[in-house]
Amino acid sequence: MYRYFQTSELDHWRVRHDDYPNEPWRFAAEQNAVRVTILIPSVDIDCKRSDEIVEYAGPLLFDIDDPSLEQALKSANYLCKKLKELEVSDEDIEIHLSGKKGVHVYIDSRVFAKENSYPELPSIHARLAMQLWVDGMDFQVYSDLKGRMVRPVNAKRPDGAYKVQVTLAELQEVTPESYKILVSKPRQVLKPGPKNYANRLGKLFEACRVHVGKKEKRERPLPDSAIS
Repeated sequence: MYRYFQTSELDHWRVRHDDYPNEPWRFAAEQNAVRVTILIPSVDIDCKRSDEIVEYAGPLLFDIDDPSLEQALKSANYLCKKLKELEVSDEDIEIHLSGKKGVHVYIDSRVFAKENSYPELPSIHARLAMQLWVDGMDFQVYSDLKGRMVRPVNAKRPDGAYKVQVTLAELQEVTPESYKILVSKPRQVLKPGPKNYANRLGKLFEACRVHVGKKEKRERPLPDSAIS
């Protein structure tokens, strides 16, 4: 598998092998990266053959971004409430304050997926996000090919703020005022959650996988031989 990254804000995209799809922050630390891709493809996209099927692996990301920071925090808490209703444990909900006006929520794929990688995974994640939609949810993160880059935890933004990690309990108490204080400096990176399998989220993920697979099959263009 391959992960793309940048070592500075203006750097070109680099690529390295990565066999730990759910550990983008470990990879970022090893490469001294300021941004990394969340999902990793099975082939280097720049070297992909036209007939090659690409599979993707990695955590599920929800990006909550709203012009109103108060609304973004409200939406992030509502999303976490929905995840808990789907049997995701508090410790398995990884939450980052982006440092500007948003919140990122990550769920390790081992919490809900039975396989390590899937074709069409960005579309499956987008479908799942639609089922859990909250105000301010950004769907641009569900892109295929090289995917989208995000800053690792404790990365410093150009404006001087940091992307920092908080617990679910802390998120429930964050206000727009305390948000700005929290992102003013790096924080301790929390121990990863236990990765308890969330049966209800797993069923929703599987339903989304089946839906995307059927849609992709319906929309696949016919070969020339079928219409000649």
